[in-house]
Amino acid sequence: MTRPVAILLLVSATSAAAQEGVVSTLMTRGADSVLAVEVSALVDTTAEKGLPGDAVLDMAFEGLAKGVAPDRLTAALRDLARRLEEGLTVARSAGLDRPSPMVVLWTTTALHRRVTRPDIRALFTAVSDDETRVAGLTVVTALSTAGFASGDALTVVLRRVAGGTGAADLLEIPSFAAHLASQGEPQTSILTRLLAGEGF
Repeated sequence: MTRPVAILLLVSATSAAAQEGVVSTLMTRGADSVLAVEVSALVDTTAEKGLPGDAVLDMAFEGLAKGVAPDRLTAALRDLARRLEEGLTVARSAGLDRPSPMVVLWTTTALHRRVTRPDIRALFTAVSDDETRVAGLTVVTALSTAGFASGDALTVVLRRVAGGTGAADLLEIPSFAAHLASQGEPQTSILTRLLAGEGF
């Protein structure tokens, strides 16, 4: 047996063992054998595409815990896999040839919460490291969900990044905005303060 063939067989055996472990875990959490095998296969094919397969598995666990019917759960998981592919496409359109699974996941989340594709691409173009990309997307998504325009949220993040704000400090922005809102401050005033660099 040649070395390449031996390595291929070892990888195949390792993959099969991992899939068996996923199936076993799913069944322990309430999935029948058919659903468990189907979900495990979907997790594998998602991961093989460079997508965050763990996100599919996490949704499966959540659905099982809530007692979602197998057909509905399968449909939801396939929809998530489709949206992850869309997130990958958007990330690549911003010039990221091989975006990390975490970047893909947060791109998908941002799209689902109505952050625009141009805003996502603008963020990825302006930021060079994955940690700050993920933090920036998290902030834009949170502010957009809170009612700020996606473009305004992006401007807040880009100004902070240009000023040298790191990923950890960026993540403080949504809680600061939420605090101001809880004090009754108008959203326009909150935006003005965020753009001025307040919050630290």
